[in-house]
Amino acid sequence: PVLYCADTDVLGSEFMLMGVVDGFTPGFDLPEPFAGDPELRHDLAMAYVDGLVHLAAVDWRRRGLADLGKPEGFLERQVPRWLAQLERYGTRDLPELDFLANWLSANTPTMSPAAVIHGDYSPFNVMVAPQPPARLAAIVDWDTGTIGDPLLDIGHLLARWTEPGEDPIITEQAGGSAGYPSRQQLADRYANLSGRDLTALPYYQALALFKLAVILEGSHARQVKAGIDPDRTDMGPRVIRLLAGAAEFARGQRK
Repeated sequence: PVLYCADTDVLGSEFMLMGVVDGFTPGFDLPEPFAGDPELRHDLAMAYVDGLVHLAAVDWRRRGLADLGKPEGFLERQVPRWLAQLERYGTRDLPELDFLANWLSANTPTMSPAAVIHGDYSPFNVMVAPQPPARLAAIVDWDTGTIGDPLLDIGHLLARWTEPGEDPIITEQAGGSAGYPSRQQLADRYANLSGRDLTALPYYQALALFKLAVILEGSHARQVKAGIDPDRTDMGPRVIRLLAGAAEFARGQRK
């Protein structure tokens, strides 16, 4: 932030002004020269991982971020938290939900050393410098940021990363075009640069999709409550697909 104003008389609420970042968000379509250069796409994918490595290396205590979250018991809180949120929606029975809740609870790993985490890390929440070499200009959309297990961030990225020949778990995924590295290559880069153990990566991939499914089920519930015809939106089917994808990672059917 460039400026933070706590005076509610100015605009009616607290607000902040952000600096301008020169770059683009690599969502559905990449601009040139990235779109036409497989080597640049490869380097861009590696830059996504590098961003997470740098984020996990931030000394959050020294930076005064200790109040951002409570890392103790972070993983153990996840399933109960998201199940409680889902119960508040009260919409429908969801396939794979019970299996995932039980599997995640039974396979909770020892937490990786605590770090600043984004909570919804994907190509849609970064900005990339407009010209080569491929590098991140910013990580944005920090409403789920906290202090927790940084392996959940790499789980988010890799769970939504499509490889050639795969059906995407959700439509807004990168990874299926020529030049993009595989999930394993991205995981290897993260492990090599961060020194963190990714043995339990399937847990983090499953948890990331489980969490995202609950969040989107909330959107689906609000649509139903508002009287929107479920057939006019893909939110409901997306939730089902996310849970199915999470179950695939849990069962080792997708690696």
